[in-house]
Amino acid sequence: MKVLIIEDNEIKTKECLSTLKPFQAECTVASNEREAKMIIKSCSDFDLVLLDMELDLSSDSSEGKGNYSGLSILNTMKYNGI
Repeated sequence: MKVLIIEDNEIKTKECLSTLKPFQAECTVASNEREAKMIIKSCSDFDLVLLDMELDLSSDSSEGKGNYSGLSILNTMKYNGI
């Protein structure tokens, strides 16, 4: 399973990678929307995209909105315990 993790918090990224490790997921990490858009443009065959709910792939920017219709995107919730 190929997973793209879009998360700007390093601790949350490590937790996510640790959670997915038992599933032997092939994970790619983007720390912001711009990086994520570049990754998706070069390789859009992800089975799942985990997106920090405070980030937005569809925002207007110099990279454009992009086409994410073929991706399964799951917004991850903010956790204040960290």
